[in-house]
Amino acid sequence: MAVAALPISHSKGCGVTKEAQERLRAVLYLPSRDLHCEYRHGLLILRGRVGSYYEKQLAQEAVIKLEGVTQVMNELEVTWSDS
Repeated sequence: MAVAALPISHSKGCGVTKEAQERLRAVLYLPSRDLHCEYRHGLLILRGRVGSYYEKQLAQEAVIKLEGVTQVMNELEVTWSDS
C-alpha cells in the first residue's frame, strides 16, 4: 500500500493523532515506549514498539473507533524482552 503519496490532513489530523496517542498511553500503560501515529484522510498509521502481540492488538482496538478514522494500519513492531 503506497501511503507516502497521501497528504497529511492537518486540520483534523492533529486532533485525531493527539487523541490516538492519549488512548495508546492509557491502554498500554507505556508512556516511555516509542509509539506514534500519523493520520491521513481517515487512515491512522500506528508505529513504534510494543512488548507482545497482545499489546499490538490492544493498541489497534484502542484507536479503531476514533471519530474520523476509517482504517488503521498497524505497523507496531513486537520486541520481546528477555526479562
